[in-house]
Amino acid sequence: MKSNPESPPLIVGDAHAVLWWLAFNTRLGKQAQSAMDKIDSGNGILVIPAVALAEIMMVIEKGRLTIPVSVIRSGIQRWKRSQNIRLTDLTPEIVFNSRKLTAIPEIFDRLIVAEARMLKAPLITIDATITQSQLVKIIW
Repeated sequence: MKSNPESPPLIVGDAHAVLWWLAFNTRLGKQAQSAMDKIDSGNGILVIPAVALAEIMMVIEKGRLTIPVSVIRSGIQRWKRSQNIRLTDLTPEIVFNSRKLTAIPEIFDRLIVAEARMLKAPLITIDATITQSQLVKIIW
């Protein structure tokens, strides 16, 4: 009987990590960059939560990062075709699980952490509040 090769590991990306990766920004941490390189080479799957995309749009709208929306749109189109990227929806299950994560006051962050926990996947983030909560394994 043939054994199935293991699926590549899932890694959840928060908004800043995904933005900095997309923009080739050097602020991405060394371990985070290594994880993204593995995803690029097919040795991992990056999960991008819907709320992370919403947060990305807010960062751009507020002028905190100057990246054209067209770059985000083309990135999303590439991601939809990629075997190594999963764009996920916000589900009621994620919302209900997030309500227990009171150590994290910001709702977007709670939702992203809830999704990472549900997937039993580490989270790529620089967010100090998420890191200090110790609710999910952090890659940075």
